Amino acid sequence: TTGVANPYLLLEPSRTNQIENSEYYGAYISTALSVSSNQATSPEGLQNASELIEDNADTNHFLRIDNLSFTSGTDIVFSAYLKENTRRYARLRFDNTGGNTRAWVDLRTGETTFIDASDNGVCTSTDVGNGWFRYEFKVTPTNTGVGSVQVFTQSQESIAGNLQTFYQGDGSSGIYFYGAQAETASYPTSYIPTYSVSATRSQDLTTADTSGFYTD
Repeated sequence: TTGVANPYLLLEPSRTNQIENSEYYGAYISTALSVSSNQATSPEGLQNASELIEDNADTNHFLRIDNLSFTSGTDIVFSAYLKENTRRYARLRFDNTGGNTRAWVDLRTGETTFIDASDNGVCTSTDVGNGWFRYEFKVTPTNTGVGSVQVFTQSQESIAGNLQTFYQGDGSSGIYFYGAQAETASYPTSYIPTYSVSATRSQDLTTADTSGFYTD
């Protein structure tokens, strides 16, 4: 990084994005919701963000990304870029981890409302500009096996005593979605794009010689 007193390098460990289609979601199951690709400019600066559009049913409206591997006691973190469109709120949910942990998110402010105390769930966000937030949702499963992560549109925020899940869709409202990633770790690394197969990024520094470097 230039222009600072102490330039630095971000050196990341090896990580695997378990999600096989991180940008195009037609391979995944959607319920009461349709997916339209290439509808908005993503944080990458390309017209490759998808729109999740609810139907008009009175139910849950969500995209389900399957075939994630969970190990009891080992953290897994889901990260994705979300942006407000005609819906301001969304919900994230891990399924079959042992606790089916959920978090409601405000796509206008980046605020997250953690609801389920199971699985030691934590949800945070990072503002990446142009209305996009990267949401980072970590759980510690109590089950070992295969499960999913789900992204819901919501018509209102979750507030104490009113944990809305089902609602009457209008057939046209939705949110923008891009860059889905699931890593077996306690924190997310930078985005690893995938196209029909999971991908692993090698660690950035492989030599043991770090003389001349300060670490933080």
